[in-house]
Amino acid sequence: MTNLMERMLGTDPRAAESAHGARVQVEEISEENYLTITFSRLKGIDAADYAPRVSSNLMDWDDGPENVQEIDFVDEGAFEKVTVRDRTPMSVSDRRFIQLQLLGP
Repeated sequence: MTNLMERMLGTDPRAAESAHGARVQVEEISEENYLTITFSRLKGIDAADYAPRVSSNLMDWDDGPENVQEIDFVDEGAFEKVTVRDRTPMSVSDRRFIQLQLLGP
């Protein structure tokens, strides 16, 4: 992870582990499994500076509201905890991936 990404996620680039960062999980909704990614970001970071993205092959990545949905947002003082879900159920493809891409600043 780059130092800039560490800064945006509120992690310490000198520490191997941190209370912040990103965590990927599987969420079941109506008997379908969906990938989610939860991450903390420093307040004041523009949403245009990062993009949660999804893929079925690790080569072609899709972002935007037609592909991912913000499902939770928690104010944690200096940080905001955000959870985003893939809109495509895992059953549609043999493989599903989710990541957080740094776009700026």
